[in-house]
Amino acid sequence: DVAVGLPPRLVSELADDPNINVYTAPSTRLIYIGMNAAAEPNLDNKLVRQAISYAVPYQALIDNVMFGNASTAGTLITSNMETYQGEAAGIYTTDLAKAQELMDESGVAPFEVELAVQNSRSQDQEAAVFIQDALREIGVTVNINVLPDGEYSEKLNGRELPMFFHEWFSWGDDPFYQMTFLAKCDAFTNFAGGCNERLDEIIADGTFETDQQRRNELGLEAQQLMIEDADRIYLWSADWILATQANITGVTKDFTEVPRFENLSKG
Repeated sequence: DVAVGLPPRLVSELADDPNINVYTAPSTRLIYIGMNAAAEPNLDNKLVRQAISYAVPYQALIDNVMFGNASTAGTLITSNMETYQGEAAGIYTTDLAKAQELMDESGVAPFEVELAVQNSRSQDQEAAVFIQDALREIGVTVNINVLPDGEYSEKLNGRELPMFFHEWFSWGDDPFYQMTFLAKCDAFTNFAGGCNERLDEIIADGTFETDQQRRNELGLEAQQLMIEDADRIYLWSADWILATQANITGVTKDFTEVPRFENLSKG
């Protein structure tokens, strides 16, 4: 009667079925690619990471992989999150000329890199092919490695993956809470491994800041630092999607995005 985790390509088809109700809403669920310099020396060059970030076809991924069921991510502070200021911060958009310019400036010769994807996540596998094609244009050969989930998790936790897809959703819908897990220097879940001491200070200050103007200022600086450091490629912010039989009522969405069956009724 209720389905979650639907492939994005099925959403429009299901929405046309009079026997099914499809519910969607913007979410702060983040899909990104981590770039782990500890596992790939060429990624230790910030200009290379920035070049890769400019080469990614962001809108093509939203249109052709997520079928429009996603929003711009931008940084760890996604476009659906408080304090997001993507335009002011200068988030990455696709610019192959700029990407090539940065690669040339980096002095790094063309190289190969592994991109790890979980075998349970078909949309990430599809996105990997788009990214593989795009990075080839700037001299980066991407070898896609589809891993069983268990092996993927083991290597992710062991910081063995040079580049990897990762999904993150914070039940606490707060930018500083999200950055605490993914960006702090000593966070176990900072799988990309980057460390920016100023960003740590911003996270600490913003966590307990109640003045909205000051939170916005801290959020903007954090976004600028994340864009400059380019430890991750911020691909998209996936929509919340839930489908039910047409006779199901009482669907709700709270901050956890977990279906609340106690609120449902069947007519």
